[in-house]
Amino acid sequence: MRIKKVSLSILCLTAFVFLASFAIRWWDVGIIPYGIEEDEVEWIATAKFLGSNINPLTNGVWSLHLSNAQNYPFSLWVNQISFLVFGADLLSARKMLVFVNVLALIAFYCILKRFLKWHVALLTTALYSFSAYKLISSKIALPTVYQELPVLSAILLVLIAPSLRG
Repeated sequence: MRIKKVSLSILCLTAFVFLASFAIRWWDVGIIPYGIEEDEVEWIATAKFLGSNINPLTNGVWSLHLSNAQNYPFSLWVNQISFLVFGADLLSARKMLVFVNVLALIAFYCILKRFLKWHVALLTTALYSFSAYKLISSKIALPTVYQELPVLSAILLVLIAPSLRG
């Protein structure tokens, strides 16, 4: 795999897009869009209970969240790590989601960069990052919103694997 030289201005502009994405998501992480919602609370509780080997159903959590834990293990794992990093509270999952979303955006940019010029890839990533859909979905810690990172990482790995063979 060849490493290309990158100018300082390209590096700064790229860093700015990702830092701005992080800052917008981190700002008022507990308030926007409208506070912590009920399904989000139950999902976070499910992750916490399962991390402590407690059956969530015995503590009043809706059964759908237990099946979500089986269907979305990456989300469950990320939530359990968020409790270790940020403490066991309702905002820890949202805070970790900020990091997961920015990592997913970086993977998205890397995929686009393989097919487009750097400035088109960066503009597309910025437009996607700051779209209303992406901003709202990246601030509600539900099981499905975490899935973008593993999917994009797998696509990126498939794309770079042939160049790693040597």
